[in-house]
Amino acid sequence: MNKTISRLLGGNEDNHLLPFFWQHGEDEAILRKYVNVIHDANCGAFCVESRPHPDFCGPKWWADMDAILDEAKKLGMKVWILDDSHFPTGFANGAVENAPAQLCRQSVCAVTNGKFPPKFTPNVIERFMPKSKRVFSDDTIIAVTKFGKTYWTVGLTRNLGYHRNYINMLSRKSVRLLIDAVYEKHYERYSQYFGNVIEGFFSDEPEFGNAHMYDSSVKLGTPNDFPFSDEIAVRLEESLGKYWAEELYLLWENNADKEDTRRVRLAYMDAITKTVREDFSFQIGDWCRAHGVKYIGHIIEDNGQHARTGSSLGHYFRSLEGQDMSGIDDIGGQVLPQGENMTVEKSAFPGKERNASFFHFMLGRLASSAAAIEPLKQGRAMCEIFGNYGWAEGVFLEKYLADHFMVRGVNYFVPHAFSPKAFPDPDCPPHFYAHGHNPQYRHFAALMKYMNRVCNILSSGTRVATTAIVYHAEEEWQGNDFTPNEKMAKLLEGRQISFDIVPKDYFDEPNKYIDRKYKTVIGCQTSTVPEGLIPEVTLSPKTPFMRVCHITGESEIYYFFNEGARYSGEIEIPQTGFCYAYNAWDNRMESLETSKTDVGTTVKVFIEARKSLIVVFSNTEIAIPIRPAIQLITGSERVPLAPWTRSICESLKYPKFKDEKTITLPDKLADEKPKFSGFALYKTSFETKQGDKLLLVVDKACEGVEVFLNGKSAGIQIVPAYRYDLTDLAQTGKNELRIEVATTLERKCYPPKDITRRLRTPKPYSGSGLTGNAILYRWPAVET
Repeated sequence: MNKTISRLLGGNEDNHLLPFFWQHGEDEAILRKYVNVIHDANCGAFCVESRPHPDFCGPKWWADMDAILDEAKKLGMKVWILDDSHFPTGFANGAVENAPAQLCRQSVCAVTNGKFPPKFTPNVIERFMPKSKRVFSDDTIIAVTKFGKTYWTVGLTRNLGYHRNYINMLSRKSVRLLIDAVYEKHYERYSQYFGNVIEGFFSDEPEFGNAHMYDSSVKLGTPNDFPFSDEIAVRLEESLGKYWAEELYLLWENNADKEDTRRVRLAYMDAITKTVREDFSFQIGDWCRAHGVKYIGHIIEDNGQHARTGSSLGHYFRSLEGQDMSGIDDIGGQVLPQGENMTVEKSAFPGKERNASFFHFMLGRLASSAAAIEPLKQGRAMCEIFGNYGWAEGVFLEKYLADHFMVRGVNYFVPHAFSPKAFPDPDCPPHFYAHGHNPQYRHFAALMKYMNRVCNILSSGTRVATTAIVYHAEEEWQGNDFTPNEKMAKLLEGRQISFDIVPKDYFDEPNKYIDRKYKTVIGCQTSTVPEGLIPEVTLSPKTPFMRVCHITGESEIYYFFNEGARYSGEIEIPQTGFCYAYNAWDNRMESLETSKTDVGTTVKVFIEARKSLIVVFSNTEIAIPIRPAIQLITGSERVPLAPWTRSICESLKYPKFKDEKTITLPDKLADEKPKFSGFALYKTSFETKQGDKLLLVVDKACEGVEVFLNGKSAGIQIVPAYRYDLTDLAQTGKNELRIEVATTLERKCYPPKDITRRLRTPKPYSGSGLTGNAILYRWPAVET
């Protein structure tokens, strides 16, 4: 039997969840309570984040951390620390504001009108951001180069960019300011906790900070400044020669010799991305490992920024190479059900252009690929998840998002977020507890259990990938024609072909990486799927929406997730032996309908939309109870369920329901009470005979469902159709059925008080309560 699954069935699991726990300076009682709230949500760790705290690394911060660490220790929890007073990482808690100029950010820029340096004009976002008051006097012209009739004046300045009081990621000494201001300060006070209670540090969206904030189009060849430092000058002299400065105009000039342009642009981007790898990523990572803790985080990856400067660090893999997990984040509606072809944002930033293929087919694969090939990662791939989707996001969407990333190999998560600020905190909701206001807190806890079990399985072996797609960063830097990785990833994903995305460094420096023994390597000039690629499994009928993750190790495991409509068919898997399903939601083994073939095993499946199936192969028969999956059986009959009554209560008053009334299904609660958020309780009764088998199917509800029969819970479910085997809870004669449905907080929190958020927040669109039908099926007992 698979050892990991055996451990899970016994209730023993490793923790893979570390939600953000925001700090604003709340009192000790609230902080201790929230540590327990996170613990009771089935998360064994959390990441403390100043959001912002009024006294980061000051007396109040230390007092708050004392209480938090003490409570975490009592509960056996681990604590991570976000490494700055506010995001993005690099402010160094204000240390740069008065630091020597040579430790501050620097840009290389060019003008053709002789007026150097160019003027920095803040964009709409930057006008509302805190600004540095520093003005630097070391602007320097390093070259004037004539190209045709144009004179390019190239120089260095510290007076451009929106975060001039942030560290220079290309200066080892500048990055040390962050270590001294944050990391060393925490070690000085809490060295006794390092490596036991304190698990590590988290860098959030570190950036070069040139050009404009969140501008995803900061490519070479555009009229922007680009990051620089003395160390870059040394690297450029090594790669381009003594007169490197005279060639830098090619970072902007698009009509020069193509080979010269490619050579200079590649040399520059190699210089800055390799420097940030050493000066930032490895310097901090090595400090953490030397002090007994880990280093994790993520950059901004959105819409191609993972391979660009500006709000990111130029190269996904190099920027995170010094960390102990790979990292990504999914926020604000980036990944959405059936959002693969959505070209315009509809959630956090309505109307903004979006690269749907990147979010759906490349984002998760970046994390799982880096985790698979880099030795430091040890297979650990992290995703910051759920944040800034708005109060309309509930557990129904959250489970889809979790499965979306897990089936792509992500096995650690940072749910965003637990906020102890007074409800409703308008900062990037939803908030999973919200001082007890969130009706779905217990349902969220059930989701965390499910995610943690799946993550344990993903970590029990090696994710199989037979194909490598070469990371496209160098092609974009040089201005070459290429197929973006996300386009090829989409083609492979839809054919159930396993793959990684790997950097060119993997082939140039093979001794640094884990040999994955890929059978096929797809370059960036390839736009169609090469012939002969073998899918992991064969589906009949075929569908481009079934995702599969193959884990090999203790046993062969296939994790399927359906991102399309309900699927009924057969899956041929090239494995032999005994075959079972592991139900990660209910934590039990279930039987499967299988048949042997010449190439392996065919499994007959029915996988509803947004549901998963985990198939486990074993060389020996499993000596534990195996249950059949909950499904309809031929010969069943419907048991009439009527009349229904409905009552409601808000989360803080649960379970004191009120306003009971008779209703018919589907319920129109949202129309009747458009501002209501909380619990809706539906009650009815029915008769049954001894030995009858019972299956309840709720086809639609908004959103979290818990069913009680005769006062006993049959469990929580969060994805329709909600199926409950009620056989063991039934009694001969009359049975009392209760269905509780927990809504999101969308309606209660609309409209936001802040005018800017109000303009960006759509009117509530989700339903409330039992928005579909509840059907009870019965199989009479067999008379003997």
